[in-house]
Amino acid sequence: MAKLEFYRQRIAPQVEAPSVRGLAAIQSPAAQVAESIEQLATIGAKIQENRRASKLTDLSARAATELNQFVLSLETDTDYDTQLDRYNDYVKQLETRVQDETKADPRLFQMWKRDFSVPVTARSFDVQKRALKGTVQRNRASLDDNLYSLGQLTGSGNPEQDKYVLSQGALAIDDAEVAGFISPEEAANKRQEFVRFASQNSANVALQADPEQFEIALAQGQFPELRADDRISFAKKASDAVEAKLREQRIQEDRDRKLREDAIRRDGEDLIASGRLSAGWLRANRDDLSPEQYRYFQRALRGDEGQTNPTIYANLLSRASSGQDVSQDARQAYIDGRIKQSDLDRLTSLSASSGWYKAGARFIAGSLRVSDLNPDPAAAQRLANAENDWREWAESQEDPSKITPERAMEVARGLVREYSIIDFQNNVLLLRSPTFLRGARDNPDLDATEDATLEALKRGDITEAEFATQSALIKKWRSSVDAMRATETPRAK
Repeated sequence: MAKLEFYRQRIAPQVEAPSVRGLAAIQSPAAQVAESIEQLATIGAKIQENRRASKLTDLSARAATELNQFVLSLETDTDYDTQLDRYNDYVKQLETRVQDETKADPRLFQMWKRDFSVPVTARSFDVQKRALKGTVQRNRASLDDNLYSLGQLTGSGNPEQDKYVLSQGALAIDDAEVAGFISPEEAANKRQEFVRFASQNSANVALQADPEQFEIALAQGQFPELRADDRISFAKKASDAVEAKLREQRIQEDRDRKLREDAIRRDGEDLIASGRLSAGWLRANRDDLSPEQYRYFQRALRGDEGQTNPTIYANLLSRASSGQDVSQDARQAYIDGRIKQSDLDRLTSLSASSGWYKAGARFIAGSLRVSDLNPDPAAAQRLANAENDWREWAESQEDPSKITPERAMEVARGLVREYSIIDFQNNVLLLRSPTFLRGARDNPDLDATEDATLEALKRGDITEAEFATQSALIKKWRSSVDAMRATETPRAK
C-alpha cells in the first residue's frame, strides 16, 4: 500500500495554485478595451483643443483687424464728443457677431472674449486720447473764432459798447483757461492779443469812416488801447489816406474842369462857324476857359488868323506826311496861337487823307530815310522836299477819293527816283554777279538767268540753299535794273 501511494504521487500532475498576476492576465481583454476607450477620449479632447485654438487665432485676428480699421476711420472724424460711445457700440456689435459664430462652442467664445479684452482696452485708450485732443483743438479754434468775432464788434462809436466787448473777450479766455483748453501762459498772451486786435479794429473803422477826423482824434490821444508802434502806424495810414483823398479830389476837379472847357469850346466853335461869336459870350465863359482857349476865341472874335511857328509847323507836317494822325496836336497848336487857321486846315486834311496818301508817305520816308548814326543835312533836305512835293501833289487832286493805290504809289516812286542820289547803273555794276548770269553786266537778261539757275538746281549742280541765295541775288539785280530803267520815264503829274 505504501508503495502504491508512492507511485500515485509521482504519476499525479503537479498543478500549482493560480497567482494574483495570473488572474489579472485572464481578465486582460476587458481591461484592454477600457484602456483603449480612455485613450481615444484623450486623443479626441486634444483634437478638439487644437481646433478650438486654431479657431480662436482666426477669430482674434479678424476681430483685431476690424477693430483697427474702425479706429483708423475715427482719425478724420471731428465729432469728438461721441467717438468713445461709438467705439463701445462697435465693440458690442463685434462681440455679438463672434458669439453668434461660436454658438456651438461657448468655451471658445469665452476664451476669445478674454483675449480680445486686451486690444479693446488699449484701443479704447487711443480713442479717448484722440477725442480729448480733438476737443481741445476744437475749443481752442472756437475760442479764436469767438475772439475774432468779438473784436470786430468794436469801433461802433460807443465807448461803453467797446468796453463790454473787451470784457466778454476776457471772460471767454478765462473760461477756456479754467476748462484746461489753454495754459495760463497762453491765456495771458491771448488777453494781450485780443485787446490789441480789438483796438486796431476800432481804429480801422474810424480811419475808413473819416481819415481827417481820425487823424485829429489820434493826435488828441484817443484810442488809448493802441500800442505805441500801432499808433505810429495808424498815424501814417491816416496821413496817406488824407493825401489820397485830396489827390482824388484834385483829379476829379481837373476832370470836371476839362469837361466844362471842352463843352464851352465846342459851343464857341459852333458860334464861330455860324458867325455868332460875341464879346458877351466870351466874358460870360471866361472863368471856365483856359488862358490859351480864351486867347483863341479873342483872335477869332477879332478875325485875327494869327502867326505860324515854323518849327512847330514843320514837326507837325513831317509827322502828318509820314502817315501819323496829328489832328488833335494841330488843333491844340492852333488854340495856343502857334499855327494859323489855314495851316490847321492843311494838317487836318493830311491826317484825314485816304490810305493811299499814308502808304505813299511811308514809302517816301522809308526810301529816303536819313541815318541816325551819320545824319546827312543834304539827305534830310531832300527828304523834306520830297514830302512837301508829295503833299502838294495830294492837295492838287480835285477828288482824292478817285486816286487809286497803284496811281499814288507810282507818283511816290517817281519822287524817290528824282530825289535819290544813287547811280543805279554803277550800283548794278557793283553787285555780285549771279553764277548763271545771261547777257552782259550792263544789259543782263534776268529772265534767262532765272531759267538757267532753275535748270542747274534740277541737274543737281547746286543745292536748294545755293538756289535760294542765287534767287535773292537775281531779285536784287532786277530791282536795280528796274529802277535804272525807270529814271528814263518822266515824272507823272
